[in-house]
Amino acid sequence: MTFSELIEEMIEHEKKRRLVEDIERIREAEELVESSLCRLIVLFWRPAADFLNALPEKSQRSITAKLAVLQTDPYPGSEGDQERLNTDGMEVFRLHIGRSFTALYPHTDRNRVEITHLMTVEQAHKRYGRL
Repeated sequence: MTFSELIEEMIEHEKKRRLVEDIERIREAEELVESSLCRLIVLFWRPAADFLNALPEKSQRSITAKLAVLQTDPYPGSEGDQERLNTDGMEVFRLHIGRSFTALYPHTDRNRVEITHLMTVEQAHKRYGRL
């Protein structure tokens, strides 16, 4: 074995050792999360879908990207743009999308999120006040 081959072998060995150490550190310090079990379907009621489809493509992309958050975490928590609204008789949640749009969706017992309202923030304030 040449000296350069020996050095390459030592480098490869060191890389493998470092990988094993990283995996052990992650196993000790981090929590195992199975995200595939909490993936939800996001559905739109017709008025919300019609509103989305009437928007320019750039707005549609930003809205659908933000709504993708609901697939894994539909209820308020660490995400500052989500909020539970004080309503009587039904749990309703709001998601701010940028500074321009608002999505409203009720709590369902099913494995899906149903967007009932999608509108501009101004429209939401005019129609429902400052929820």
